Parts: sequence; C-alpha cells; structure tokens
Amino acid sequence: MFYLGLRDYDLQRLSKLAGKTNITVERLARLAFLEGLKLLLRSDGPSQTPRQRQKERLAKARSYIMDHWLQETDGQLAGATGYSIVTIRHLRAELSLLRDPASKSSSLSPGDIDYIRGHYAHQTDFQLARAIGCKFYHVANVRRTLGLIKNPLSNREALKSLIKEYWESKDDEAIGRLLDPSVSPHVVQRVRVSLGLGRIVLNASQPSFDPAECRAAITRDGYTMTEYMALRGLRYTRERFRQILCGMEIPHSPSDRLPEWTVQRRARMLGHMELADPIWLQNKLSETSSFPELAATLGTSAREIFFFVEKLGLTNPFCRGKRNAVVHLVCPCGKEFDRLESLVKARHKLKGDNCKFYCGQRCCQ
Repeated sequence: MFYLGLRDYDLQRLSKLAGKTNITVERLARLAFLEGLKLLLRSDGPSQTPRQRQKERLAKARSYIMDHWLQETDGQLAGATGYSIVTIRHLRAELSLLRDPASKSSSLSPGDIDYIRGHYAHQTDFQLARAIGCKFYHVANVRRTLGLIKNPLSNREALKSLIKEYWESKDDEAIGRLLDPSVSPHVVQRVRVSLGLGRIVLNASQPSFDPAECRAAITRDGYTMTEYMALRGLRYTRERFRQILCGMEIPHSPSDRLPEWTVQRRARMLGHMELADPIWLQNKLSETSSFPELAATLGTSAREIFFFVEKLGLTNPFCRGKRNAVVHLVCPCGKEFDRLESLVKARHKLKGDNCKFYCGQRCCQ
C-alpha cells in the first residue's frame, strides 16, 4: 500500500537512486517505509519550534541556577547548563541572586563596594578604580559578581540629543568629549549617520589662506599642496584642499608649474635659497675657480651646483680654452643651447654633416 501511494515525483527519485545503488525500486520503497516508522516511534510528542526549545532550555537553566547558585561557581553553573559565564551572570542578575563581593576581592571595603554600586552606570572601570585606589580588574570582577552589567547603549539618548544640538557647530571628536564618560568619534559618527545628519565640514566656504600666496607657492615657489597645507596649518585632507582650489580656480596640477618651480624646491631642500638667484650664483662662479670649491663653501656637492647652472641657463665660466670651446646650437624645438666643440666635431665625423643636435632627451624621442 505504501508503494502504491507514492507520487510520480517520489517514484522518479526512487528509480534514479535504484540505478545508482543497484537496488530494486520495491526494496527502496520498503526501506523508506521502515525508516518513516522509526522516526514516528522516536518522536515522543508533537515537534517543537526552535523558539520553544530555546525557552524551555532557558527555563531549565534558571531552575538549575536557583537550586545550585550558592553551592557552585558561575563557571560550574555554565558547564552544567551549557551557557557562557557572562550569560549565567545576566541570568543571576535577572533572578536577583547576587553573590557576596567580599569572596571575590578582600582588598575592597564595604564603602568601596557601595561606591561601585552607585557610580558604575556612568563611570568606566578605570575611573572607578582611580577613585577607589585599586586595580581596574578588581572593580570589573566585583561589578560582575554583583550582577552590575554595564549597558553600552545607556547614554545613547543623551548622545543623540547632543548631536542634534551641536552637529553644525562642532566636529565628532568635540561632541564625544561632551559626554561623561567620553565617546570615541567613530561612535558619534555612527549615531549621526543613523540620524540622517550629513558630514560635518566646518568653515568650508571661508578658506583661511591667501589665494594669491597659495597660487605663487604651488606654481612657482616649489611647494606641493601637502607642503603648503603643513606650512599654513590648514586642517584639510589633500582631496578637500584640491576641491577648494578648483572652486577658487587656482592651478594646482604638476603641469601648471612654472620652470623655476623645480629650482626653488631644490634650493629650499638644500637650505640655500640663494642658489635660485641667477645673479648671486653668477657672481659666486666668477669669484671661485671650480664647482667643487663653491660646493665646499656651501656644504653641498658639485653636481648640485651644476644643476642650478644648467637650469638657470648661466654661462659656465670653467669651459674656457681651445679644448673646452663650446658651439652654439639650435634645437628643432627652437631652444638655443651649447655643446662642447670637441663633441660636435666627433659627432659630425661619425654621422656626417647632416646630423642633428637636440637640447634634451624629450626632443629626440
């Protein structure tokens, strides 16, 4: 009868299983029927939902705690009921089964324990320990023993009211310090976003710097945006500062920098801003006999002196005589430059009279 009462879908499943296991369909149906009978015999009543089973388990745990809380510790109660020690403490606090704190820490007086009872809700364990004069873990142990569980959301309503009042005039860190105990800026930000309040940007429309000075520093005087913010003490992120410069139409891209920007930056990094002055550098070159001598006077290298001479387009006074004679050339880009006569002759000899000379690597590409 069980075999005849099966639906077509069940018969198809049995036939597929029979092909895999080499067992007939009639035998598989008989085995399924027997397994169903075993399940019916094992069930001692109507099936319970997970919610009902959880309530029944909690009821048994509460009953066990009420009968054994004086004889057993929280750890033993947790092992017997299958719950964690923190859950056992919560259940004891609900049942008003409070242990004697003197058994946990003999260093605390009854007055200290009363202070913990009265101030644990609005003070941290560190603040309580500092007021009592003990270690913070002693306070935490006694507080848990008394069943005084701190609620991290106890000051949520006070925080919401402060955010609604000050979110337009104070940042997240300042609002968090208004609470006692204080709250981190991340918590303030999370609550502020949950209230639907936007990001706080203070003084965004009134920049505290001179636009003309900023333009000159970023495009000519060798400062990057980050260095200029550090120089003027501007509390912006780099992206926020870039947005402000775009709104004020101040050029800030590396492609907007003038040629003297590199010279000014290199001189400032060396600590000799006079190197960026072409008149001063030309006079110094005429007073000395070589690059190393001038470099030793300034405390730098001859390579750095040659960098400024080349970038400023100064005449090299040390390229004199027949062997060091120079030839004035013109690059296809239109720039005039000098090359040693010996190098030009060697190039003509190697390439012929139609060889070209370039002012730099960019032009020859």
